[in-house]
Amino acid sequence: MKHTTHLLLLFVLYINGNVSIAQNSVNAAGGDALGVGGSVTYSVGQVIYTTISNPLISVSQGVQQAYEVSQVSLDESFVQQILVYPNPAKDLIQISVENSVDLCYELSDEYGKVLSVGRFCLQTNSLSIKEYPPATYFLRIQDDSTGKSTIFKIIKF
Repeated sequence: MKHTTHLLLLFVLYINGNVSIAQNSVNAAGGDALGVGGSVTYSVGQVIYTTISNPLISVSQGVQQAYEVSQVSLDESFVQQILVYPNPAKDLIQISVENSVDLCYELSDEYGKVLSVGRFCLQTNSLSIKEYPPATYFLRIQDDSTGKSTIFKIIKF
């Protein structure tokens, strides 16, 4: 009887030790997705990840990367002349202008508070957002000669 109790205790400890080694994470959501190409099990809310970065961009492995370029404008021809990148950005935003170089800009936060104003004199310009916290910002660019303007939604991480 004593021998059986010891074996049972060793068996319980063995099982418990193997179960406690399993991967564990706290997830916000998850589930199974099925399609004609197969199925996948997914989870949202990864606890540990690694980040690779350089001066222009940062990528976190295993984390969904936000890539969103939003423009709010009524004049399509003016929008096609301006390129704002990278978005999302960490420290610098690059603004490339096709034709007009007589532009003024206004950077504001999501509440409408104006953070920075200035002028673009070149076809390729840089705007520093390093001093601002991670959030959503709006960059309004206006052509002074025509009065046309457009607004870009910028995500700072």
